[in-house]
Amino acid sequence: MAAHVAALHPPAAISKGTLAKLFFENVEAQGGSERSFYERTDTLAQAIQHEVRADRDGFLSIDLLGLRTAIVSANKRNNAQFPDELGVRLRQRPGAYVAAGELLATVRSEKKQTWEHYQQSLKACFKAVDLLNHSSGIEEFVRA
Repeated sequence: MAAHVAALHPPAAISKGTLAKLFFENVEAQGGSERSFYERTDTLAQAIQHEVRADRDGFLSIDLLGLRTAIVSANKRNNAQFPDELGVRLRQRPGAYVAAGELLATVRSEKKQTWEHYQQSLKACFKAVDLLNHSSGIEEFVRA
């Protein structure tokens, strides 16, 4: 859809108002409305936010499968048409060097109970590790 819109409207010709119009046409094509979009974003903005911080210095390793599993599991517990119980916002790039206590991610949860249930598994997805543990295969390179 984005490629289609971009092909119809060259970047230089698109104003901020035009972008909003095109965006909401896309939202409406998917069964939503401008009003429902803002209601949903307001709800998300007011959701409970939790911080995940580094427990030690090292290179950030993120378990994406673990994150996916927690998010999908949380959403399966909700019977809403479009469940969105958890959201994760990365605050550091995978592989970045982080110091102990540094913010790694922010987790949004619609309900306090959701965070309490998934807190340990979500935090376990973010690890500060030594370089040799982070870069598989480098041990052989160093020995050579």
